[in-house]
Amino acid sequence: PSDLLLDPNNPRLQLGWSKNYEDSEIDSADLQDSIYQTIVKGKHRTDKLINSIKRQGFIKGSNDVVVRKLTGSKKYVVLEGNRRTASIRYLLNNKKDLAPHVKESLRAIPVKIFKYQKNSIHSIEDVIDVLFGIIHLEGPEPWGAMESGAYYNRAYERELIRQTKARYFRWDDSIGVPLAERVNKTVPALKKVIGIFRVYAKMKKKK
Repeated sequence: PSDLLLDPNNPRLQLGWSKNYEDSEIDSADLQDSIYQTIVKGKHRTDKLINSIKRQGFIKGSNDVVVRKLTGSKKYVVLEGNRRTASIRYLLNNKKDLAPHVKESLRAIPVKIFKYQKNSIHSIEDVIDVLFGIIHLEGPEPWGAMESGAYYNRAYERELIRQTKARYFRWDDSIGVPLAERVNKTVPALKKVIGIFRVYAKMKKKK
């Protein structure tokens, strides 16, 4: 578990809404503690998860933790499973009351390693976004409106910069239409969700 880093760019955590964290920043102790506090003390429903693991131990194979290698490090960034990782960290920080079988189950956490095959069509960010989308946009525990908005906005902005080198946000149908088709939304609906998210993110940044 000590080799797993929480992901500040996960839309559900909201930390990456105003900026995109580079790999060189992710292993910061202050940033990792901030993410941990956000998950454990925020509105991420970890109480039941923590109590469940505390009673039963970490049940291997019940839910996959998906990670990717952090550039220039031996550690891994958690792409899927940040709540479980933070819950495990909480229990390890408070392990004096844990039963022996629970401590044993937390010694090593099985993960699936995301491996990106470099190509000229899809960047690693594109592929990770597709992975997030499959799991969270229509999955058993879907993102809320703002988390979905952050996901759509990030995907749109990245493609806007890649194709047009734009320095400022603007709507471009040549980018928005294919994205809308990819995420199974109408163009007006996608444009509206991105617009609402951007207004919300600016308001949040000013606080």
